[in-house]
Amino acid sequence: MRIRRFWVATLTIAMFASALTACSNKESTTPATTPATTVNDSTTAGNEAAADQTTSGNGLVAEAVATSNADPTSFFPLKNTGGGKNPLNEIYETLVDQDGPGGKIYGNLAKTWNMDGLDLYVEIYDNIYDSAGNHITADDVIYSYEYSWSQGYTTSKYLSYTDGIEKIDDYNIVFHWKEDQLDTYSAIDSVLLGQFIFSQASYEASADGMATTPVGTGPYVLKDFMPGSSAVLERRADYWQTDASLVGPQHQANVQTITYKFISDPSQVVNALKSGDIDYADTVDEASLAYFLSSGDWTVVRTYDRNLFCMFFNCLDGTIFHDMNLRAALCYAINSDDIVAAVGGQDFARRVYEYGVPGVTNYNENCESWENYYTVTDLALAKDYLAKSGYAGQTVQIHYYAGEFSTYCEAISLCIGAACDQLGMKYEIHPTNAIEDVISTVNGNWDIVVSNVGGDGNAVDYFRNNFNNGRYEGALINSFDEKIDELYNKTYTASGATPENVSEFNQYLIDNYYVYGMMERITSAVMRSDLIADSSVTTRRSWTLPGSWVYYVD
Repeated sequence: MRIRRFWVATLTIAMFASALTACSNKESTTPATTPATTVNDSTTAGNEAAADQTTSGNGLVAEAVATSNADPTSFFPLKNTGGGKNPLNEIYETLVDQDGPGGKIYGNLAKTWNMDGLDLYVEIYDNIYDSAGNHITADDVIYSYEYSWSQGYTTSKYLSYTDGIEKIDDYNIVFHWKEDQLDTYSAIDSVLLGQFIFSQASYEASADGMATTPVGTGPYVLKDFMPGSSAVLERRADYWQTDASLVGPQHQANVQTITYKFISDPSQVVNALKSGDIDYADTVDEASLAYFLSSGDWTVVRTYDRNLFCMFFNCLDGTIFHDMNLRAALCYAINSDDIVAAVGGQDFARRVYEYGVPGVTNYNENCESWENYYTVTDLALAKDYLAKSGYAGQTVQIHYYAGEFSTYCEAISLCIGAACDQLGMKYEIHPTNAIEDVISTVNGNWDIVVSNVGGDGNAVDYFRNNFNNGRYEGALINSFDEKIDELYNKTYTASGATPENVSEFNQYLIDNYYVYGMMERITSAVMRSDLIADSSVTTRRSWTLPGSWVYYVD
């Protein structure tokens, strides 16, 4: 699909940081000059559209204002994850890039890459220059990886999977793969995608490790940074990749200047939109949407964001939910539709039917018709399970993450509490900003944890986060279940990441009532309908990239 690009003389765009802001995947928007509402699924053709965009040197949006999902606090190139890191993706570049989460992998600094036995060969372009004029060679690639690892930044992960990196010549390098890591799921992509490449000379010349003076190879440079307020990026006239056909969707530069504004208060975001101070907000609360839906000046885009909200049981021996019958009782007493209603209804969330979300790779749509607690709410059956259990009036300790997603987690916790009430079970609800302190070690100090789980476009990613003994001993559920280890090790591999294995894993979780995946969040972005035609281009972590958006002519 070919997307037309429209050019305008001036522009103000904004995203924002709020308590509810998160990674979202806007993969197609509906260009409109009248009010419109679009719900974008992660399986739509947005990736194809973004990849098919063409560039033009005949005109640019003059000015854009945008923010990420938080103040980045630093433009240090070794820490490229966490809140506020959107603009780093327009300043720095990796060897390869990905067209949104789960999308097509394409070369960026890398001209070619191929695996031969245990060796991954990478050729970079010979004309790469950073914004300070430093020529990027194989030495800089090696320095970026090795220095990052030496400083404890494992984003590149290269030594997790390889025995090191070696220079062949100025433009060719080779990663020597560990034999036991050849079948590790997404390992090659993780290595090539994870590390920003920067000049050793530029980094060593920086007085603050590029925290406020970043020098990258991307199409933008940082011109001004006011922590807590704004950051201004300017388009490079000397961007090294002059062949427009080789510029990927994430590295288009369709605006001359991008100003990222950091606005944490949702009400201030709404006011900034109404006043014209910003032209785009990544997440707007539902109470304010009526205004934007009724006005011809705005387009509302609702997006499934792949955040899976779940209830996890502590199954450690000696805890009350070590009893499978008690887990079954609570699962059958909860109704996912009530959860969706509690967080605001179908404009805010959709129910899920397994430990995963619809639309990601290896998702099995058949799970939506399976007969289990995801599809059946049965209080009588729940009470039968309760009677079979050893429950003796203990108080259920429910902990929920009170950080970025507190509104959702609190609502879910209250619904769980209501189900406990129906069963005659006592409960207490505990918000915590340090969820890791509750669950990171094997202990019996909690009974239920409510939290969100992110995925990068493949169903197996949800298993990695909480059913990986390498992250939590006994997995998050505190269950030393050898079968979970077996299923994880089979599924989380390059050859084992299949719909059949994902379904087998999910069926085992369901059969044992280990976890209840309750809902996927829906976010609402608001943009000027006369200005922004398409805001679907995102990073692989779903962060927005205003430089790559499509704009209308006045």
